[in-house]
Amino acid sequence: MRPEPFVRCPARPDTGPGAARPLAELERRCLDLRTRPGAGRLDPLFARLDDFVARAGELIGDLSDPRGPQPQARRAFRRAHADLAHGFGEVARLLALPARLGIASAHFSEEMLAATALMAMLAPIRTDADRLHATLSRDIREQFHPGLRDPIEMALADAGCADPGGGARRIRGWRSSPPEDKAFDDLLPGLATILGRSDDPDGMLATLDTIVVRQPAAIAILASLPSLIALLGDAPGLLPFLIAQPALIHRLIDGSASAPLPPPADLDAEFGHLIGTDDRQAGPPRIAARVDAHRFDLGLRLIERTADPLDLAAAHTRLAEAALRAIAADTLARMREDHGTLPGSDLVIVALGRFGSSALTSRSPLDLAYLFTGDRGARSGGRRPLDADAYYGLAAERINAALAPLHPTAPSPRPCPVEGLDGLISDPVALTRARPVHGPDAARSAVLAALRRTRSKACGIPRRSPASGPYDVERVRGGLVQLDHVVRLNQLRGHAGFDPELRTAIDGQVKSGLLDPAMADAHATLGRLLMVLDLLAPDGTGPSPEQRPAVARLCGHDHWDGLEADYGAARVIVQESWQGTVARMMTTDG
Repeated sequence: MRPEPFVRCPARPDTGPGAARPLAELERRCLDLRTRPGAGRLDPLFARLDDFVARAGELIGDLSDPRGPQPQARRAFRRAHADLAHGFGEVARLLALPARLGIASAHFSEEMLAATALMAMLAPIRTDADRLHATLSRDIREQFHPGLRDPIEMALADAGCADPGGGARRIRGWRSSPPEDKAFDDLLPGLATILGRSDDPDGMLATLDTIVVRQPAAIAILASLPSLIALLGDAPGLLPFLIAQPALIHRLIDGSASAPLPPPADLDAEFGHLIGTDDRQAGPPRIAARVDAHRFDLGLRLIERTADPLDLAAAHTRLAEAALRAIAADTLARMREDHGTLPGSDLVIVALGRFGSSALTSRSPLDLAYLFTGDRGARSGGRRPLDADAYYGLAAERINAALAPLHPTAPSPRPCPVEGLDGLISDPVALTRARPVHGPDAARSAVLAALRRTRSKACGIPRRSPASGPYDVERVRGGLVQLDHVVRLNQLRGHAGFDPELRTAIDGQVKSGLLDPAMADAHATLGRLLMVLDLLAPDGTGPSPEQRPAVARLCGHDHWDGLEADYGAARVIVQESWQGTVARMMTTDG
């Protein structure tokens, strides 16, 4: 993130009364409202008001400081105002719900009737808050950017841009004719709001500018800009795809990105064509570009809610499998050209981890194992012969290198014969997720038989890696890793629900009575949240207040509070199931 320049402003002890008055009025109205019957229903809104008032008071105090309000304080104030706006909307929907459902007021509780009566008093409070925000924004703008009168520059300064003049020049450069001025002006408030939520509004605007100026000539900028601004606010993680492949803007505008992922046979044909052209060195990069185009489409389907996030996780898996098949087939063809063939021997690639469970995100690593059939002492018959270990070791290195631009690849052990599977992957829990994804049918059957033999061995209790934050949905206590361990241990000890795909395994264990039916709902909640956060807030710390409504909506909830409650309940269900599973294991082993 680019740091904002340090600006030393002259001390202005007279700065602040303009903001102090609306702050005092807002506090007075809030105090009055809190004393009225039914105010308890508005506690979530009061919490947001308290935060907004605290941030405003901090800024008013900082206005007289020679350094002026610091960037982090200004960002916190803008976010508190945006969060407050969401709070007002949520309360209005809550209090209006009975009327919308046709419930007569006679059936309201006294508390609900009192809270509904308070709705008329919310409008002046919101007006005061907006006036305070506008006044403080003006005071800060005058301190850091004195003399601004241009409306675009003023809007960008209020959004936190360190260089509003440069940003305004970028935006004006998008216009191709004076008649478009009004249409561009109508888009400016929404753009400024989105920029104001960012830690780096200048960088975000520069990214948008890069996309706009690289658009194909056939695309009218004004036609694409509303969609781009919406994407900037909803899923900035998709913007790098548009920078790398400007032509993807067509799919954003014409709606073709909403089409489902092609079936496996069509993906195989598509990727086979890309890698089978004359310039074979360019094949893997071409596949990587096409995979990114499909990922862009899947991301749009997520934010447009045209597919269940759990189904999109399976789609990401099918996409990775198709890319792997094309790359592996091409790599082995080259190996035969350079080193000949190994008679009676075949390579099988096994998917592990989330790849094996058919639940990839766009950022998940590909966890792979390489096995081969036939005689380990065999030697290829080409002009540069290799023994089996060296032959398949070189093939695995080339496949991993070609896959690296598509997915981070977990370190793969050296290839080994199928009979050495238990030495290659000694953890039977990991093997319950194992799934052959490349190789001839007969060789796959040999691998599946070896997997069944290895799973039958005793296993200990797997450990969970520490979480990076409360919304590291995979590793958090009661998260997806722990849920997966419960299911896999039940597979090994209860011999039920044997399937690498987690959803299918859970359904089987619920039917057999090994799992509480609530575990299916817990998995759905955790899995959907993981997919959404992977796109919107992948660092594990959780979404920002501005992102929370979108995250809740994409996970199928009306409000963030409902999603948060379901997330907590899902983690409790997983932890209780884990404790029950461990207790059963200890009883059996004892």
